[in-house]
Amino acid sequence: MVLVTITYIIINLAYHTLLSPADLIRSESIAVHAGEKFFAEFSEGWLTFARYFFGASVAISTFGALLSITLSSSRLPYAGAVEGMMPTLFGLVSKRSKTPVTSLAFLVSFIGSCSFVCVWPSNIGDLIQYVGFMSWTFWGLCFVAVIVLRYKLPDIPRPF
Repeated sequence: MVLVTITYIIINLAYHTLLSPADLIRSESIAVHAGEKFFAEFSEGWLTFARYFFGASVAISTFGALLSITLSSSRLPYAGAVEGMMPTLFGLVSKRSKTPVTSLAFLVSFIGSCSFVCVWPSNIGDLIQYVGFMSWTFWGLCFVAVIVLRYKLPDIPRPF
C-alpha cells in the first residue's frame, strides 16, 4: 500500500512538473500528454514509444480497476442472499473456484445492459459521467442510511 501511494505521488508530481495547469485541463489523457512532452526532446521513435506505452499503461490500469470493482461488487448480492435479504440463487458458490458465480453473472449482465442502454444514444464520456454520478449517489445513500440507523435503532447489535 505504501508503494502504491508513493508511486501515485511521484507520478502526480511528474504531471504537474511537465504540464501547465492549462495543459492539465485541456488534456484528454494526462499521462499520454506528459509522456509526449517528456519524450519530445528525444527522437521521433521515443515519442512513438511514449504514446503507445502510456496509452497501454492507462488501459491496463483502467482494466485492473474494473476487475477489482466487479469482483468485489459481486460479493454484495451474495452477502445479501446469505443473510436472507435477496433470493437464495445469488448465494450459490462455485465448487471449483469458490466464487459467487450467479451473483457475478447477475452483476455483469445488469451492468452490461445498463451500459449498452446508456452508450447507445451517446458516447463513452457520457457513460463515465453516468457511472460516476450513480456511484456517488449510492455511496451517499449508504452514508445517510448509516446515520439514520444510528439514531433510529441505536441498540441493535453491530458486529463491525
